[in-house]
Amino acid sequence: MAIQCDLDSDKDRGPGHGVLKITGLGPVDGPLDLSLMRNQGTAPYLGRDGHWQATEAWHTVTGVESRGDALIARVGPGIVDAIVALPPTVAYRLTAADGARKQVGTLKVNRPLLGSTAAAAEERLQPAPPPPPPPEPEPEPEPEPEPEPEPRPEPIAAAPAPPVATAASSPERRRGWLPVLLAIAVLLLLVGGGVYAYLNCLISGFGPASCAAPEPEPEPEPEPEPAPVPPPQPTACTDADSCVAAAAAAVEAGETERGRELYQKAARLGSVPANVRIAEMYDPDTWSAETSPQPNPDWDTAAYWYEEAARQGDRGGQIGAGRVLCRHATDRVQRERGLRYLEDAVAGGGGDDALQQLVSECKGKLE
Repeated sequence: MAIQCDLDSDKDRGPGHGVLKITGLGPVDGPLDLSLMRNQGTAPYLGRDGHWQATEAWHTVTGVESRGDALIARVGPGIVDAIVALPPTVAYRLTAADGARKQVGTLKVNRPLLGSTAAAAEERLQPAPPPPPPPEPEPEPEPEPEPEPEPRPEPIAAAPAPPVATAASSPERRRGWLPVLLAIAVLLLLVGGGVYAYLNCLISGFGPASCAAPEPEPEPEPEPEPAPVPPPQPTACTDADSCVAAAAAAVEAGETERGRELYQKAARLGSVPANVRIAEMYDPDTWSAETSPQPNPDWDTAAYWYEEAARQGDRGGQIGAGRVLCRHATDRVQRERGLRYLEDAVAGGGGDDALQQLVSECKGKLE
């Protein structure tokens, strides 16, 4: 039976910490081992150092609490920071192990979820404490009364000095300088007018280099008119079946990216076959540039979506997950899981020749 996993922010411990709620696993005795896998990239597993890697790694969580039929585990930046660093469109699968018992479920991330770097930002944003109030000023002392001024003696008036006759004050001296001053003024006007005419290019062929006629600038070429943008296609659908139909029509019209988005929405609304359609866009055996938005096949992502359908009892998902894991996985544990999917498909609907051949092929790789 699949477990249900929810990750919320840990308000008690702050950014970088989260509260993991696991429902359906049952009581545990001691620590709990967790393995986290994402559905994108060539390194799908979260390592113990907080970086994504190609091989599966386990994270041990202690202090697990039981609340009713759910388990509460507190996780730190090693898991929370890795999830916060990825876009919200990434999906995650969590494997919880208690000794030999293992259960797998889709991890639901409830946002907002803050990474550990947000704590430093909060500290920087906290306002500085207000300055202490200034001390009260001391009362000024009352001014002492000023003494009454003593009467000053009246000064004795001096006799006025006789006027002194100078050579500069004579009328004949002033009239002798007048022609010289007029000549200097006329000379300054001529010099100023010449400088103005020189700088403003008023004399033809005479002036600074900037007076030369500038070359005409070439007329700018007209910019090409932008191509008309086609109106966006509507992507709204109200239920899983309508989303699957809209996705198939989009892929048929060559809009593979829009088709993938609609298939993902249909899967979130409960359509099990939509998971198989998404997996076929990544499956190396079914991938094509005309039906997939991916530039290259990706068996790891294909296995993720096939297993989403297989865990819900879909026979197509069981066959697809078993085939991809047996043919492309290098880890023995993954190949054994692929063989179990193929055997479940045989038990659920009989085994035709092609399915029996897949089972034999998978068993041969495990020998």
